[in-house]
Amino acid sequence: MYKVLFVDDEPNICEGLKLIIDWESEGFGIAGVARNGSDALKQLESTAVDIIITDVRMPEMSGIELIKKLNETRNGAKVIIISGFSEFEYAREALRYGVRNYILKPINRDMLESTVRSIKKELDHERTNERSLKKQENFIREKLLVQLVKTGAWDQTDYDVGGWGKILTDSTCCVSIVLFGDNRYADCTPREMKYGISKQIVKEIMSNTLEKHKCGYVFEPEQKDLLGALLYSGEYDMSYIKEVVLPELYTDIQHVTSGEIIIGLGNEAMSAAAIPESYRNSCRAAKWQGLVHGAGIAIYDNMEMDCNSDSAWDHSVLISKVRQCDEAGILHEMERLSHYADSLQQPNKVLYSIMIGIFMELATIMNEIGGDLKTILDNEIDAGNVSANNDVLQQVAFIEAACVKTAFHIKEKCGGFDHDVLNHIVQYVNCHYNTDLNLAILSNKFFLNQGYIGKLFKKHTGMGFIDYLNGVRMEKAAKLLEEGYLKTYEVCEEVGYKDLNYFYRIFKKFKGVSPAEYKKTVRMRKFS
Repeated sequence: MYKVLFVDDEPNICEGLKLIIDWESEGFGIAGVARNGSDALKQLESTAVDIIITDVRMPEMSGIELIKKLNETRNGAKVIIISGFSEFEYAREALRYGVRNYILKPINRDMLESTVRSIKKELDHERTNERSLKKQENFIREKLLVQLVKTGAWDQTDYDVGGWGKILTDSTCCVSIVLFGDNRYADCTPREMKYGISKQIVKEIMSNTLEKHKCGYVFEPEQKDLLGALLYSGEYDMSYIKEVVLPELYTDIQHVTSGEIIIGLGNEAMSAAAIPESYRNSCRAAKWQGLVHGAGIAIYDNMEMDCNSDSAWDHSVLISKVRQCDEAGILHEMERLSHYADSLQQPNKVLYSIMIGIFMELATIMNEIGGDLKTILDNEIDAGNVSANNDVLQQVAFIEAACVKTAFHIKEKCGGFDHDVLNHIVQYVNCHYNTDLNLAILSNKFFLNQGYIGKLFKKHTGMGFIDYLNGVRMEKAAKLLEEGYLKTYEVCEEVGYKDLNYFYRIFKKFKGVSPAEYKKTVRMRKFS
């Protein structure tokens, strides 16, 4: 609803203006009444209005002086003058300053109503354009932010998007994430409500809070169970963000959801190239918070973990043994880890880092089957006592207990290996559909035979791997075409195709029309 302010030194005129038009049905609320130009300016310091209806001759400050001040301060309110004086000089002066109409008293209701309706159309048009431009700017900026946290690089021309590039380059930055503690949230759409709230609403809350403090921008990473924000120092230092902004953001989100929310803050990044590391560390801190402490705020710099201590010991084989419910294989890997620890000068710290990585992988597995690793940790190893100060034997025992128990839950929940591993592969494909994916890559990633993976897709989805991948890409392509911000060849590249002709053929196969026809249909549907 738009706001209107009445300015006249005669109270009965102001009262009459309130009644002469049904302002609410016209889409306006009455913001207030001022007795002269000075009073109006004072009210405008705390109240934004869209229309000002003012008299000309008033004590202290006239209507013409008020209009001059509004122009000097670039106030965008539309002005209508009402006056008992028909001198042409007043009207000429008013029109010079862009006044929308000069109406003589007694006020002609039809003339005032017609002017107000004309202004409302103009305001509607401006608001639509403003929203469209802001939406487009947010879309472009978010796309660039996702690229920035992945690669640590952006093009100089990206700075032009709302001036935000310059803000970031002139500030210290770090990445924060909001992690939804239950992966069921990953499938939530704006139309669905999980925990009584949609992901889009959380995103809006984050945007509003960061905009209020002028310290960051929100983006939606490829991982479906989290939202990200690139924070910058701006007017404040990073301690303000840690002590004020993050607690306020956590409280704002908690007010509208009963689900477990974890906020993670990565390390400070002094350059664009360091931003991906800050993002990884924010994820790491949040996931570790969820495993050991549950809901809350996790600041990477305050946690007893050392990212640089990631060792050469590869735990992917151990994780594959857990997925296969191979207890003997798990014990063999634990023996290998113990031998590795014996070769280290400071094994406690390195093993602690390895344990964090393993526990996070196990948490992902447990989420896939509807379980909770935190429960296992609390029951089996007393997670509250896990720290870098534990000796080597304790840490190896912690890892072994968690792995064996997770394997047991997989076997108990899924009754086999096929369904679980396919879910994991499908999740990977859904997140990495726009990369150069094939069965060979999946085979290396999941330590499984290519033919076996192909059979899994056919058995459980009813289609081959290529058809499934093309289906995912086409749904993403259709969504991008509907949004209308990218050209067709850009959509083609965005969803993972290098050959535009091939993209056209596949799109028509899945959607029944060409991309151009699809865009035209969507456009017609919007304006019909």
